[in-house]
Amino acid sequence: GIRDFCLSRWLGDVYKRQAYMFCRAGAVENMTIHSDSHAQLRVGRSRAALVGSIWSSINTFIPAIVSAIVFFACSKVLAPSEFGIVAYAASLVSIGMALAPIGLEDAIIQRKEIDRAHLDSVFTLLMIIGLLFYAIVLIMTPLISSWRDDERIAQIMPVLGLVILFKMLMIVPNSLLTRKMNFRIMALRTTIASLLAGATCLTILYLGYGLWALVAAQLTSVAANAIGAVLSVRWIPRLKFNIEALRQLLRYGLYSSGARIISTFQSNELLIGTFLGNYALGIYNFAKRVFSIIDNTISGALNSVSFSLLSSLQDEPEKRRDAFMLATFLSAGLSFPVFLGLLAVSQPLVDFIFGDKWTPAVPVLCSFCVFGLLGCIGILQASLIKGAGYPEKWFTYMLVKKILTFAVIGITLQFGIVVVAWSIALLSLLTWPFAVKMTLNILKVSSLTYLKSFFGPLLAGTLMVLAVTYLDTKLVNFGAFYSLCLQILAGGFVYFSLLLILSYNQIQSTSRIALKAFKS
Repeated sequence: GIRDFCLSRWLGDVYKRQAYMFCRAGAVENMTIHSDSHAQLRVGRSRAALVGSIWSSINTFIPAIVSAIVFFACSKVLAPSEFGIVAYAASLVSIGMALAPIGLEDAIIQRKEIDRAHLDSVFTLLMIIGLLFYAIVLIMTPLISSWRDDERIAQIMPVLGLVILFKMLMIVPNSLLTRKMNFRIMALRTTIASLLAGATCLTILYLGYGLWALVAAQLTSVAANAIGAVLSVRWIPRLKFNIEALRQLLRYGLYSSGARIISTFQSNELLIGTFLGNYALGIYNFAKRVFSIIDNTISGALNSVSFSLLSSLQDEPEKRRDAFMLATFLSAGLSFPVFLGLLAVSQPLVDFIFGDKWTPAVPVLCSFCVFGLLGCIGILQASLIKGAGYPEKWFTYMLVKKILTFAVIGITLQFGIVVVAWSIALLSLLTWPFAVKMTLNILKVSSLTYLKSFFGPLLAGTLMVLAVTYLDTKLVNFGAFYSLCLQILAGGFVYFSLLLILSYNQIQSTSRIALKAFKS
């Protein structure tokens, strides 16, 4: 036995040396990666998903806190029109980001087997396209600045345009980390980047360069994230191009890129800024920023983990269905009280934290609460549909929705920003059943079974809003701070008490699964 063991170890070393020599010679450069660190997880996925959710929560919570502090400071110093001009410049730069094939990141995550040629080809293509779009930004900036008669655009856009290059740089490393559900590294990297961006923004704001504080915060965060992404994976970028490897990713990648074009391109901001002006865009952007800080805190972890997990379960329909239904309940259970509660206390919340100058943004912020109710559920639907290998279906859904949004904005612009915002929100509500239909076809469950996943959170949240609204009428003699705190505490107590009664079995089942995954 000792002899056989030694012989096997010696032969193993020989084979390792031979493999190394072949790699050096380039003979196996395109060997498929099966057992490499870039392969999808096949075992321990429950634990990886649980741990990934924890790290992803950290990944979103700390940046959200930093973003909230920076946003609060900027809102006290800058006027709505100044928020609007930065948002308008960012929406123009987003065109370059949107047109890039960034959906290839999803293709790398979803594909069962990848090799070095896939990674290098995607990286090379993205960097070439990034440089091309940045050159277009530089060329178009003077023309846009002259058309808008605003010199600030000419100053801001070349700096914001660098975001395109850094975004392209981080796509492949991010996809590798997501494939392995290695969210710890992503959380640490994002936390460092957000702290650096927050410190930079506050320093510039303190020095009196208000607009540049917003610009610097965006650029610093993306740059730090990109550099950290490249340094955190076992992959060195190379400018090499393989047509065949790229072709294998294109079918999935192009449809996914199409969906990302629709979601990345800030067309709403561009239309509002062009036709309603910087002030209206500033109001809209303020409401969206408040919403995004809250939404990213809740759904950021879900977005990172769900697609990777559901992609790895594409050949195991029963496990995929169970994982999806569990995630849907958890998502609804966390997001519904937050956004229904925000809908109930938005007026005193904005007045107390940000001041009277942002009061016109309250109705717009309320419209974003509708997006919040659908957003976390929509993330899971998108992850399921794309993870099952149907990116073209999600792309078609997003394309039709975006075309209808264009039409709605065009019709309602004459009525002002509040009507525009609520019309977009109602459109999202009306088109949501089509996403539900695609979800049911993949899971092969009834609509009643699916809707039961968030019936308890919805009913508990609705009763919570009624309780908070009633309490508001009884606290007129209290100060704004104490009244707001009492409403939030009472609303939370009512919601979670009712949820425990209405969804006891689901909570018990979720607890058992989480405990089992944690022990493993």
